[in-house]
Parts: sequence; structure tokens; C-alpha cells
Amino acid sequence: MLVDLDLEMNANGRHLIFAEVSPPMKERIVAYGLLDTIDRQHFYPTIKQAVKAFRKERQLREEEE
Repeated sequence: MLVDLDLEMNANGRHLIFAEVSPPMKERIVAYGLLDTIDRQHFYPTIKQAVKAFRKERQLREEEE
């Protein structure tokens, strides 16, 4: 189900982002094969870093327009 959501979001130019994922949860993500569709770069150690990356990406997109 999460894989389907990620694929649908990717098709629409959006991405799932994860922050502050606990080691047991990350193990489950790996075990379920979710890293086959979810980009490893979309995992951030803190919410602050995830927001910073989002803002940077948004700024780059706005500059391209």
C-alpha cells in the first residue's frame, strides 16, 4: 500500500519524505522492500533537516520557472 502511494505520488511529481525514523521502523521499511521505490535520499535524521531540504528544492523549482 505504501509502495502504491509512493509510485502514485512520484507520477505526479511529488515524493514521500521521512524524518526521525527509528531504527526498528527503518528495518521494517527495508524488510518490506519499500526502498525499491522510496528514494534513500528522502530520509532525514530530523524534521528540521527535512523542512530545510524541502524549502531548498522548492526554491530551485521556482527559479526554474
